[in-house]
Amino acid sequence: MSDWRRSSDGDSGPVVPPYTKIPSGQKRGGNPAIFIEDLDDDAKVHIQGHAEKTALKAAGKFLKCLPINI
Repeated sequence: MSDWRRSSDGDSGPVVPPYTKIPSGQKRGGNPAIFIEDLDDDAKVHIQGHAEKTALKAAGKFLKCLPINI
């Protein structure tokens, strides 16, 4: 699987111009973003799991900011 970490020079990732449509299952990179490769099933599962963990973490932080407990 590809290395998804950011580069050490502080690059924040690919720059996608407004209104650009990127087909599902593709990896893009660069400035401007260009096609790199089609994602394999392992990469798709990794991205899905990471997105779910990030969403849970964000929800927890949001709840801590509420003025009342719900």
